[in-house]
Amino acid sequence: RIRRDPELYKVAILMLTALGEEPEVMHGLEQGADDYLVKPFKFDRLLDKIASMNALLASVHTRNRISNLPGTDAIKREINHQLARGESIAVVYIDVVGFEVYARSRGQEGAKQVIESVAKMLTSLTRNLGIYECFIAHMGRQHFVVLLKLEDYERFCKHLAELFDENAPLFYTSQELGQGFVVANDNQGREVRGPLMALAIGVAHNQYRQFKNAKKIFEVLAQVRQKAQPVDGHSTIFVDRRRTDR
Repeated sequence: RIRRDPELYKVAILMLTALGEEPEVMHGLEQGADDYLVKPFKFDRLLDKIASMNALLASVHTRNRISNLPGTDAIKREINHQLARGESIAVVYIDVVGFEVYARSRGQEGAKQVIESVAKMLTSLTRNLGIYECFIAHMGRQHFVVLLKLEDYERFCKHLAELFDENAPLFYTSQELGQGFVVANDNQGREVRGPLMALAIGVAHNQYRQFKNAKKIFEVLAQVRQKAQPVDGHSTIFVDRRRTDR
């Protein structure tokens, strides 16, 4: 009930229970608890749990210094909360393919510009599309995740792919655009080539199957990310529509 309350759902919940068997504990966590402690317990153990939860909350509120977006812990916690409230959600994983070689060719400042650009693109796009119930996170480097309502993900992904492909040429010289790749040196000083940047967009949602927690959703996202390979320099979207893991 706490997780369903819009005023209270962000409060950290430590479950104190006499039921220490795995099914009971998992049920409590699936209902939205952040952690649990089996009774009886020592007071020092309770203090340790509270301290670890405070550390979790601190990490949840930490923002990336470049993108100014929250990180992995924050979005996983938000996903768990929305699942506990029975929300219909879609989680969109975004990988900027070609970023690593581009970053080598341009250095830290060039890499920073791309990350800032994508972060601004995500926030402005949701606003322009009128999608206000969303959560945007930066997983580090070129990896981003967006939590959306189920009904919003298709138009969001479509417009994101189009917007990025439209703006990506601005990062390159005319020569690079003409040859279709960028050149850089690896750690051994050898020349490497990388494709022009495009987005690999993978989507997992709970329309056809129920997810118990964010961990399982991220496992599915890792799978769909591999299928969302850009084609001919164009961003690609792959949506997991399976009803089971098979």
